[in-house]
Amino acid sequence: MTKREYHRERLCVLLEKEMSAAYRCVDYLSVWETVGFRPVSNEVPGRKMLTRIDRRRIGEWFFGATDFLDIPRYVASLAMKYFDTVLTRRYYDPPSRRGTNPSQEELQLLAVTSFYLAIKLSWSNHGWNAERMCKLAGNAFLPDVLLQEERVVLDTLEWRMHPPQANDFFHTLVGISSNDSVSNSQKQQVEQQAYYMMELAVLDYYFVEKAIPPSYIAMAALSNAIVMTSSYEHYSEPFFSVVGAIHIVMDQTRYHMCCKRLWDLYNSSRQSATPKGNPRTSSPASVTQAWSSVSSP
Repeated sequence: MTKREYHRERLCVLLEKEMSAAYRCVDYLSVWETVGFRPVSNEVPGRKMLTRIDRRRIGEWFFGATDFLDIPRYVASLAMKYFDTVLTRRYYDPPSRRGTNPSQEELQLLAVTSFYLAIKLSWSNHGWNAERMCKLAGNAFLPDVLLQEERVVLDTLEWRMHPPQANDFFHTLVGISSNDSVSNSQKQQVEQQAYYMMELAVLDYYFVEKAIPPSYIAMAALSNAIVMTSSYEHYSEPFFSVVGAIHIVMDQTRYHMCCKRLWDLYNSSRQSATPKGNPRTSSPASVTQAWSSVSSP
């Protein structure tokens, strides 16, 4: 089996997982905004418990924490996937719970637990435990509380902890579409731009709202990065030919919509929304501080 054939087979496996209902997320925020929230006693009356801005802040905390720990940034992407999927399962899938009121503390605990699980399951050299995770989160929760929530999240996700991610598709698509003439420096330029766009997609709730699959995000990010770096000659097979070769029908309108959204996000960001290279002399702001920095609507 050639390297390209291997990547084609892997792409088929990833696409099959992507189409599975087990990893599906829905536009839960729009449902909540339509139904509304019942304010609880310790909250400002009428305060929405989670907004798109709140979610973005949590995602920025995920990326900031990965940089502080000097671990791969895809851990943050995986944590956000857990966060969105659990909210779908808890507060959308059961009709009786649609419109119910998750508290701010519950959402903070879910965010911390999602990041904790993402570290444990995707970074083999973590040496991580609940005590260290709670310290990183500003001691907002006790380790026992985190461990209890860990089990609840695992059960909610039915122990399906390896969802297909845009990063997975990206590496596979590069393996299929790049040719032997691409140099390491050219490859790094394309990867750097594509990774940045995929990180912007993690933070942008639009991709959940529109149910954009991770394969589309990866293909759009790679396509945009190729255009941006003028690397056309090094990526010989058009993306639709790649998809057509495995008999998958692609929604071209949706794909181009995804490309445009990534371009818009890129052009509107003057600097990385999830910056790297900051001095790692202190812990990132706790998840509770990140949340409280969001003003009430």
